[in-house]
Amino acid sequence: MTIIDTRNSLSTPANYLAYVPRPCPVLAEATVYVPVPCHNHATASAYASGRLPAVATARDCAPLTDEQRGGCIAGGSGYDAAVTWIVTGRVERVSNWATARSLKRNYPVTA
Repeated sequence: MTIIDTRNSLSTPANYLAYVPRPCPVLAEATVYVPVPCHNHATASAYASGRLPAVATARDCAPLTDEQRGGCIAGGSGYDAAVTWIVTGRVERVSNWATARSLKRNYPVTA
């Protein structure tokens, strides 16, 4: 189990890197270690011990829609928490303002 603390590193956005053993695609008997970025030590130790599978997230796998590619801005529904998608102009109500800010951060407006 290998975990590297990268909190003082400016080049790595995650706080920890857990190196997860995976079978080598070339040699059947060899093992390679794949780095998985983690935000806390508990998650890094869960990856390194094999309790969590190191797979791509849904955002990496699913293609973006035209609406998501165009981005959104927070607001658009009075005092209710909402985002306005730039391409379609559709206002989507969300559960709270933290979700609206997260959508705005994950799907920024493209020029």
